[in-house]
Amino acid sequence: MSHRRTHTNRQEGDSRSNFPKTQKKLIPKSQNQNKNQTPNPTTSLSSSLRQSLPKQRDAPPSGSPAAPSGSASIRVRMGENGDWVPNRGTPSTHDGNFVNYLPQDEAVAAGLGAEEGGLDPVESQRVVDLLNRELSRLLKLSPREFWKQVSGDTSLHKFLDSFLQFRSRWYDFPHRGVKGIVAGVIVGEFELSRRVLMVLYRISSNRDPAARAADSLNANDHAVILQEKKLLNLPKLLDICAIYGHENDDLTKLLVSILL
Repeated sequence: MSHRRTHTNRQEGDSRSNFPKTQKKLIPKSQNQNKNQTPNPTTSLSSSLRQSLPKQRDAPPSGSPAAPSGSASIRVRMGENGDWVPNRGTPSTHDGNFVNYLPQDEAVAAGLGAEEGGLDPVESQRVVDLLNRELSRLLKLSPREFWKQVSGDTSLHKFLDSFLQFRSRWYDFPHRGVKGIVAGVIVGEFELSRRVLMVLYRISSNRDPAARAADSLNANDHAVILQEKKLLNLPKLLDICAIYGHENDDLTKLLVSILL
């Protein structure tokens, strides 16, 4: 009996030894584990934009806080630092640092009175001050930061749309003023017009002068941004020619020639 039991135990031991040993599997690091790694400093601007910009189509619309009672039509308010900032919750403000340029601003700039559309010179002056400040800041940005804002700032898109729509054309009034009325009531409105043209000119090209290739958009991504955001479509080019073609003939021709 003992011999049989010993023989049986030996067989069980031999059978167990025939089972394959479990090997440890090497699992590669997942993408989530690599999120905290430092990004490659040589990443191109086009790749950086694709990675950093949210998918705005899929994102739910962000709600703006309601404007205080009695201020629904006021576009700007005094910020904590004493600067004029957008008044959220009004129809002409959007998420971002810009506000819309409206017909009453152009009427005030042309020297028209309240009965002719120049409703509130004080607010129009504040709007122009805000827009000049933000455009100046935008033009000073590096190519990477500039294109990040151009790609994602809805308030900038809306402002450019409204300015090109409502800015008077060079042929509207002789010397940009009504007969007998001195235009230029708003301080800085000529600077505002000039800065808008410079922003549009910078947007028209995928590469800043003397910029590195890594800090420039490739042609395909540049075309996609212009098309998706409708920044420089044909109607806007016609508006640009009508507004700037007389006094800024050379720069206007250059801007249009880049895109056509």
